[in-house]
Amino acid sequence: AQTAQMDLESIIVTGSRIVRDGFEAPTPVSVLSVDDLNVISTPNIADAVNRLPALQGSLGTSNASTNVSSGTGGVNQLNLRALGAVRTLVLLDGKRIVGATLAGFENNGSTPDINGFPGGLVSRVDVVTGGASAAYGSDALAGVVNFVLDKEYTGIKGEIQGGVTTYGDDENYKVSLTAGTPFANGRGHFLFFGEHTYSAGIVGDGNRPWNDPALSRAVVRNPAYAAGNGTPEWIIADHVGVRATAGGLILADNVNGTNSPLRGIQFLEGGKQAPFTFGTQSGSFMIGGDYDQTNIWKWPTLDLEVQRTNFFTRGSYDIADNVNLYGELSWAYTHAKNSSLVPNFEFGQSISVENAFLPENIRQTMINGGISSLTLSTFYGASNRLSLTLADGSTPLDIKADNGRTQRRYVGGLEGNFAAFDTEWAWDLYYARSTTHNATRSPDNLQSRGPTSPHDMALDSVINPATGAAICRSTLTNPGNGCIPFNPFGTNVNGALEYDYVANTGYAITILSQDVWAASMSGEPFDLWAGPVSLAFGAEHRIEKVRGLASADDEARLFFAGNYIATNAKWDVTEGFIETVVPLAKNTSWAESLDFNAAVRGAQYSESGFEFTWKAGATYTPSNDYTFRVT
Repeated sequence: AQTAQMDLESIIVTGSRIVRDGFEAPTPVSVLSVDDLNVISTPNIADAVNRLPALQGSLGTSNASTNVSSGTGGVNQLNLRALGAVRTLVLLDGKRIVGATLAGFENNGSTPDINGFPGGLVSRVDVVTGGASAAYGSDALAGVVNFVLDKEYTGIKGEIQGGVTTYGDDENYKVSLTAGTPFANGRGHFLFFGEHTYSAGIVGDGNRPWNDPALSRAVVRNPAYAAGNGTPEWIIADHVGVRATAGGLILADNVNGTNSPLRGIQFLEGGKQAPFTFGTQSGSFMIGGDYDQTNIWKWPTLDLEVQRTNFFTRGSYDIADNVNLYGELSWAYTHAKNSSLVPNFEFGQSISVENAFLPENIRQTMINGGISSLTLSTFYGASNRLSLTLADGSTPLDIKADNGRTQRRYVGGLEGNFAAFDTEWAWDLYYARSTTHNATRSPDNLQSRGPTSPHDMALDSVINPATGAAICRSTLTNPGNGCIPFNPFGTNVNGALEYDYVANTGYAITILSQDVWAASMSGEPFDLWAGPVSLAFGAEHRIEKVRGLASADDEARLFFAGNYIATNAKWDVTEGFIETVVPLAKNTSWAESLDFNAAVRGAQYSESGFEFTWKAGATYTPSNDYTFRVT
């Protein structure tokens, strides 16, 4: 009966390893209860937690949708106070989980994906908004977010939800099932959670009023800015476009520069020619002019197409009255697709007067003026649907991103309590292994890096003197090199064969793994005049590994975007910690309570050596109405 009463009163507060009845945490802790989470009722638990003001700059499916190289599409990663997700330790029931990606995006690499957590079994979420590195390690510099499971859940519950945006897109649904039951006359307990979600995504502007195509609004560098002239360097401008068109736009020639008589000729469907009016230049952008023909803001994906499937099971059994054996298995799969990220840009491609596809009127003007080459600016792919549409309905050469991610996790451990020094001690010993298999692809990625890239060789075409047909210049000197000449003048002037030659699919496979051995113990070894002294101590050994491969074209840096590099590495750390809370006053005339708390942690890193971390603090309650805390 005494043991049962102790278990009911003991509350583990994230941010401290100390378990103590009535203890107020020495660091600030925000708590989201299961009732809070049910009221918010988001498609995934990360979106609910991200509503806390302390979480700023977290990574979600929307704000990672335009990034190819990091492979973060479809992840949800938490970021406390915008200090970087790598400085925010995310735990599942007090235990670490392997990161979702390696490279990361805006300092979000090697941190867990919350999408894989068993949301239906979470009883509360603790958010430590102050540093807790002395208690948890150097990855907790910004704080800790701990998803606490209801390990005694009994019953069965399910959830079905669906939705659509105000604008009739991004259709989504979620189906989940949670179950728990005791067995062996209550000595054991089994938990299960399964979930499947789907979001259709938003491709294009979706008629959002803030992205009105007629306004074409963007943040650009101020054309009037100069250092010291008092004008802002960056402005929000209307009628902004890029200095390129889908079918190609002549910017200059090698003799007259931007005063070229050819400047402003653009090429339309089938190679037709039309005049183009330039706006005020701002880097690669322009303000005004024929901006509506070069407005790219309405084409990229605003929200990814994402589907997720998660499974989690946990079993526990009392092998003795005070020893519990437990094990956990989880599997989570995420597939995120970006069908239209951004067109492949080429701002300033040199085109020779000898080009096989050069219109004759332009060739004659170049010959008459002694012009050997002109500068053509274009963006391939043309999500305005003027260019070739492939059999699957997509447009070629819009950069796409396709990320598949599978996480597996295995946990086994023992926990229990025993009596010593006239007090109860609690202990926990476990091993956890988790892996993330990432398959990252970038379809329809332009190979345009360097003169020997397929794109540059295909654009350098001439007339074959033997046949009178277009041929790559490189093929004349290297027959059989497979080069296919590409026509840059207009839309719908190339076929699938030409597009397939100048673009390819970049890919990388990355396997992250984490092995953790940990042991901890806590109790109250003796009493002082103001109450019992609390003590917690433990040790942990962790190994992090990454194995990977990437395509030869990625490794050679040939692509417009992506250019993945295989990484193979390993590091490990061995850590030990001690934490204590010492009561100094209790129920006196000047204090309801006064506690001193401290922690030290030593960590031996394989790559950077030994690190020592400490903290000291006090919690002072002069009356029931006020508490002061300093750390």
